[in-house]
Amino acid sequence: MPAAEQVRFVEDTHEYFLGAERLISVTQALNEAGLINPDWYTDFGRQRGTWVHQALEWLDLGELERPEEGNPLLAYIEAYEQFMFDCRVTWDHIELRLVDPARRLAGTLDRAGTINGQKACLDLKTGAPERWHALQIAAYTDLLKTSGYYADVPIIHRYGLYLTADGKYRLIEYTDRRDRQIFNAALTVAQFKRAHQR
Repeated sequence: MPAAEQVRFVEDTHEYFLGAERLISVTQALNEAGLINPDWYTDFGRQRGTWVHQALEWLDLGELERPEEGNPLLAYIEAYEQFMFDCRVTWDHIELRLVDPARRLAGTLDRAGTINGQKACLDLKTGAPERWHALQIAAYTDLLKTSGYYADVPIIHRYGLYLTADGKYRLIEYTDRRDRQIFNAALTVAQFKRAHQR
């Protein structure tokens, strides 16, 4: 079975390839199945999310040059640091690329590790909570297991961490067992649509 290292990721288009074959990503599956409403997303919002993700990755890797006061990124960084302190967080994996060759599915999980003493996976968000986020994180959790991580962990908790421009955070745990079923149905629909494109 190919490892995630064999999957090529094209950052500009956010596409994953295994050899010449284009895989479907977790977010693409949800989008192509019609579960994400693009009307709510702006170029600014996407860029903000990219900047925050990059800053927090550098922070977790000990490589962040801290922004000066007045930099809008600072509020997101401070909210994240408060979350890390409050929830006694340690990370095993940061921006972990995952693949399930059998389902032709790939994705990049933001964080996996320990939150409040329990194994968990977490997705970082800079916008408001939406229903599809639970499905996205369920898919990442399945990819985590399929890829051989946390194979002996019976329960991996699923979280969305919502960071705001005023330096606050909201941590939401997703527990609905139907989330995986719904994502798998969305993946089937998206793959069907891709296979029958004209």
